[in-house]
Amino acid sequence: MPPLKTKMSSYVAIETTVGDATESIPATTGFNPAEGGISGGYDFADLGTPDGLTEANMLSIIVSATASDADTATIKFYAAVDGGPSEAVFDVDYIFGTAQRSTGVLWADTATVTSRHTTTIQEGGIVSNDIKRLNFDFTGYRHIKAFVTARSGATNINVWARYF
Repeated sequence: MPPLKTKMSSYVAIETTVGDATESIPATTGFNPAEGGISGGYDFADLGTPDGLTEANMLSIIVSATASDADTATIKFYAAVDGGPSEAVFDVDYIFGTAQRSTGVLWADTATVTSRHTTTIQEGGIVSNDIKRLNFDFTGYRHIKAFVTARSGATNINVWARYF
């Protein structure tokens, strides 16, 4: 049987906050990839895929943090095409469970989409204390930015993404 081919075989960190930091979304555009991004907007073309990146069709997102069970974080996601404005994609309220990434670092096990700007968001990991995964249609986008805008208890928040 041939190996499974995906555009990206593992997750990459697209956003990392240090300590108890939160971010404000710039009033005008959020981030502008044409100007090099603000606070690390992630460019999926940076992955250097052998065939070159044409587009990412579906993006999976998971979140981890130094946290205790029931700590929370609110994250706003923006996406953009080359030279285009950033577009609000969705906002999510995360709750961390007991599934451990490493000692003291937990995975989010609940994700409530509070504002939806695309209609194709799928949910994976529906069991309590499992890793919650959100999948959304990323067709045509190249850049993504996650803003951690609020948190309670959770620190060192990492947003991970994988596209296929």
